[in-house]
Amino acid sequence: MTNGVNVKEICILSGKGGAGKTSITASIAILLAKRKNIIVCDCDVDAPNLALLLGNHKKLYCEKISASEKAFILSERCKSHKKCLSACRFKAINWDDKTSKPKN
Repeated sequence: MTNGVNVKEICILSGKGGAGKTSITASIAILLAKRKNIIVCDCDVDAPNLALLLGNHKKLYCEKISASEKAFILSERCKSHKKCLSACRFKAINWDDKTSKPKN
């Protein structure tokens, strides 16, 4: 509850490009906007294209934010068990067979 308003949040995410996140977000936004006042954010760091799908060619509000540093692997601590490969739900870790370590 924020200032007497019931706020709900929907987050659509995936580490894989081309999965349809922006298309699904636009579709849900259009449906919800028919009944409620909504705020839609496209936080894609590489290709924020939600405004193109929604037909908004002017930026109403844009603020640069930084949530965290880029993730990295400490290869020198790697025991070569490849546990990082299965732990990363986005399949964003590549393995170097020559060094038996994850690639940075």
